[in-house]
Amino acid sequence: MSRGPAKDDAERIRAYLDDELEPRARREFEEELAARPELRDELDGYRKMLAVLNGLPPAIPRGSIAEAVEGAIRRRSRGRYFPLEPRHRFPYESVTAIALLALLLIALFALRPPDEIPRMRERIELNQSAVEAGEEELRALAEFGVLLPTKAGMRVVVARAREDEFRSRLPEIGPFVVVEVQHEENSGHGDLTIFVIERRE
Repeated sequence: MSRGPAKDDAERIRAYLDDELEPRARREFEEELAARPELRDELDGYRKMLAVLNGLPPAIPRGSIAEAVEGAIRRRSRGRYFPLEPRHRFPYESVTAIALLALLLIALFALRPPDEIPRMRERIELNQSAVEAGEEELRALAEFGVLLPTKAGMRVVVARAREDEFRSRLPEIGPFVVVEVQHEENSGHGDLTIFVIERRE
């Protein structure tokens, strides 16, 4: 698709004004200017437009506009908005949160009967002692071999040579009952006995 003559003229005028034409092309264009008054008028129009654009004041940086607007608002509001020094604000949110927490604690202790608090403390101590006892039992069972948890209790994998010792020590370790006994022959670690035990209080 060929370019129209008007578009071609506009490009050549721009190149002429920007001094981008080669000497030969520049001479040809000046000769054409002398021969075509409409091209000369178009060139004059471009020159006038450039003169107007060059006469405009320089663009104001964006930050300067924002600063000028903030300054005007600051003056009119007497420093209420956009103050030069930030004002220290009272921390209402923190005070409200502390007050709500204090009210919640007061309500919690006011609604709970006073005799319930020692009972709660006893339950916590009992649970803690039960956990400690359970840890001691697990350590004692682990001395005999590998422990594998099951749904109701656990499996204890014991070397066949220690089977009798495990049976005799089990009542001392805790209230456990042997539910099932499985024998593993010729395993890589020798003959093994698997005791499935459950806790019975």
